[in-house]
Amino acid sequence: MLVLTTATPSKMTGLEGTKVNTYLIGEHMSVADAEAKLKSAGYDIVANYKSVKKGTTIVFTNAALKARSCKAYAF
Repeated sequence: MLVLTTATPSKMTGLEGTKVNTYLIGEHMSVADAEAKLKSAGYDIVANYKSVKKGTTIVFTNAALKARSCKAYAF
């Protein structure tokens, strides 16, 4: 699955406007460190859970993504 990055986090990553694999795997770090980095970049942690395979999945969002999804699914 690929997603087009359209969010505007408070810190730029260099990946804005590019296709990024949803299952992008980065350097190993603890869940707490990963969540702290996401929070410092302006994201809200929605949940985390043990994946079916190795590791932990962290679900996150931010205000821009929430606003965009509300517009996309307005009834």
